[in-house]
Amino acid sequence: MSLTDNRSENANLSPAERFKTPSEDYFVKENDLAYWQLLTQDHARIKDNDLEYVHTHAMAIITRTVNIYAEFLRIFQ
Repeated sequence: MSLTDNRSENANLSPAERFKTPSEDYFVKENDLAYWQLLTQDHARIKDNDLEYVHTHAMAIITRTVNIYAEFLRIFQ
């Protein structure tokens, strides 16, 4: 997926909507997909310090980052 398409999609769809049906175009693993599918377009929940929503968002990002590094290690070992 091109960066332009990715950015455009991010502006219009929540992670829950984007990952409703996983695609091979996305680098999303099962362990982070569950978190992404819980995130709706409701950004006010982060601003309002909804701790459960903030935790879910943080776990999605952290788990994805770990998956990316694990993939790099797998490729370059």
